[in-house]
Amino acid sequence: MSDYLQLLERFDKLKKTAPDRWLACCPAHSDNNPSLSIKDTGDRLLLHCFSGCTFRDIGDSIGALPSQFFAGGYDRREFDKKHRVPYQDIVIVLRSEMWVLIGIANHLKQGKPLADADFSRLVEAGRRVEQAWRASNAR
Repeated sequence: MSDYLQLLERFDKLKKTAPDRWLACCPAHSDNNPSLSIKDTGDRLLLHCFSGCTFRDIGDSIGALPSQFFAGGYDRREFDKKHRVPYQDIVIVLRSEMWVLIGIANHLKQGKPLADADFSRLVEAGRRVEQAWRASNAR
């Protein structure tokens, strides 16, 4: 396993979605449902948090330097390029957030009051859906 691929072990709820792609909980924010898209390009790991966390925040959260995500270092010009998020990863996040929204809607339909934690999760779901929409339109 390449040195940079060993970083995958540091992510919670890591799930392989394709031969070179994973979803995981983002370590840079309070995340219970995977919102971090990870892609192996063959010489680097690309990260995209649908809640908007930066590459540096994610790396800092797992105790990794930016250069550790690249095989043999990195070229700053390449590092600054905008990378596309695969549609498959966007759909997986949207599906997960859909179930959160359905659960909260059902709770409210039954006339139950919404706890502060549930309201916070509802707001987080809205942020994730917004980030997914932006990622899909950045193509």
